[in-house]
Amino acid sequence: MPSLVFNKMNTVFIRVAHLKTSVKWYSDLLNQEYKMSEVKNPIYNLKIDGETGLTLDAGPEGKKTNSG
Repeated sequence: MPSLVFNKMNTVFIRVAHLKTSVKWYSDLLNQEYKMSEVKNPIYNLKIDGETGLTLDAGPEGKKTNSG
């Protein structure tokens, strides 16, 4: 019987402690352009080629992550 689940992923969310620092780090790593003026809490979507997106998520304002 074939699986009812497709082997695809739409978006990967990465929880980050500091959104602006993380946007710079991931953008530099992936050679992506970004404008810091467009970085607004709580999330930032990186421009990724292909089907799967990458979203950096700082979580609710005032709530600390395990790393921050």
